[in-house]
Amino acid sequence: MTVPKEQNPSPGIWTRDISQRFYGNVNTLSKRLKPKQSPRAPKNYRQSAPRVKETKQYLLSYEEELHLADHIAFLAHVEEGVEFVSAAVLQEMSDPPGFTFRLASNHTPRPTVVNGMERILEIVRGHAEAGKHRQQHQSQLFEEIISFSEKRIHGRMRTHHWVKPSHFGKGKSDLPPLYVRIDRILEGIWGPNAQKLAEFASLRASVIALRDALKKFDQAYTGDQANLLKDAILKSYDVSNQGSSKSLETHLQIMGLDERVYASREVAEIDKLSKYWGICKDLIRLSRQPETRSHCQNLKLEICEAYPASKPPGAADLCFVHGEVQLILFYEQYRNNLPPRAIGSSKSACFLCDLFIKYHGQFGISHSHMKLYPKWTIPDSKWMSHQAQQLRRFRGWIHSMDAEIGGLLKKNVYYHNVAMESRAHVLLLEQTSSIAASTVSIISDVPRIPSPLAVRMSSSSASSSSSTIIPQNGKAAASHPSIYRLEDLPVTIDISPSTKFCELTAGIVSYLFDFEDIATTGMLYITDNPRSAEERLEEKRVDTAGLSFDSSVCIQAKPDSRHLTFIVHAGGHHELGVSVTWHEP
Repeated sequence: MTVPKEQNPSPGIWTRDISQRFYGNVNTLSKRLKPKQSPRAPKNYRQSAPRVKETKQYLLSYEEELHLADHIAFLAHVEEGVEFVSAAVLQEMSDPPGFTFRLASNHTPRPTVVNGMERILEIVRGHAEAGKHRQQHQSQLFEEIISFSEKRIHGRMRTHHWVKPSHFGKGKSDLPPLYVRIDRILEGIWGPNAQKLAEFASLRASVIALRDALKKFDQAYTGDQANLLKDAILKSYDVSNQGSSKSLETHLQIMGLDERVYASREVAEIDKLSKYWGICKDLIRLSRQPETRSHCQNLKLEICEAYPASKPPGAADLCFVHGEVQLILFYEQYRNNLPPRAIGSSKSACFLCDLFIKYHGQFGISHSHMKLYPKWTIPDSKWMSHQAQQLRRFRGWIHSMDAEIGGLLKKNVYYHNVAMESRAHVLLLEQTSSIAASTVSIISDVPRIPSPLAVRMSSSSASSSSSTIIPQNGKAAASHPSIYRLEDLPVTIDISPSTKFCELTAGIVSYLFDFEDIATTGMLYITDNPRSAEERLEEKRVDTAGLSFDSSVCIQAKPDSRHLTFIVHAGGHHELGVSVTWHEP
């Protein structure tokens, strides 16, 4: 690499005085920090109030936007190496409706990465356009994600298929396979009291099943390797989704296990492996649900070109522009009426990125490991030289960062920090979150020959807004989607192959009855007066308040029956009687 000269500090962001003072403090702080120390303790922003306030202008909740941006950045970090470290945003478009994922990496993403990401998004677009064949699209998407990420997955598993990158040091590459190291987790999973014995036994059984699946895949040289790999990913997902938790780390903490277990590298790798299936489910749901489907039909990927390395006055070495900074600069240059609110990352934000994002104030992130990287910079850009107001704002942010670093130098108190620089984030949503995380769905998931009859119930938090209009007469033609409320009950809905879905809102819960891919006819009857108390005791009952986000419960009719009745409620409130009858094919 050709070493560039010191960048000209004027008329850009960095005057010589600003640059020398800032990097002087950064270098001093770097020298004071001992190995495995950071200026601040790691910060998990997912578990605290978001940095960005909610607004009704956006279709997605802030949390869902951040979660999806994290997904894209995670996938783009397709190989181990600093050049693949990525950040991403999700930008909403209203006219025409659409979503744009904008990706920035330490080095401009390679064509192989861009093409792979495009193939993934193409499947999501296809599902949104088709509006049916969910399982087919989900299976295709899962295969594409696994194929695209296979090299990275081998690295996480440390299989014999894995090829050590040339930049790896000795210690990092000498880890045994993950299935061997999982035994360390099993040693730590023991119940502190008898009350949780069944819970611990269930978790141990899931971890053992994962270990065996990883071992089977690692030792397979020929044959059904693709299916063995998918099976290992699915078993990772099972382990990470124990109880109401969405990560193994969180579940182990809730169960009261020692930090050496829940904060271990092995637990983190299992949670990351589970994300490959979790991402697939989230993207399929995004392209399936009525509120976001039209946006997913216009789903785009755009790439930021990385800035070259530079050496600002006062810097000890070449400095680089992290993906988070690239994205902020893009939206400073190209203003938007509906700008992204969240930046997703494949690795947690560093200390200086965290400071810059905080003082910029318009973006939120998931996590910061708070480690100091002195080779960090904001590039001087020609487009900003004529923007006096923006220059003042950027210099003000740098001044605030510099002042905070100066305060840390005066305190001279630092933190032992051995936190991993990347982690698998989970979606935490309240019941009042907005639309993308909003639907409690009852999915009438019946095969083309509906025997046995089954209703699968998927749960997530309730919607506070909806873009679908309620018909004036409370009931639409069967071939059109319709929304009902408690005051519309009772309702009878004819089901045919052209019926899409119907939705019922009861209090804070919204039930979506999904009839896509159904090739027979039938009738759905919903009432808010589900029979007498004696009869209610005999009915199957489902409490949505006890279901975690995106969990599922399958309700089956009796063998050879074409009729199913059950009661659904939310913690005893708004009891609804549901009856489904399927006609003879």
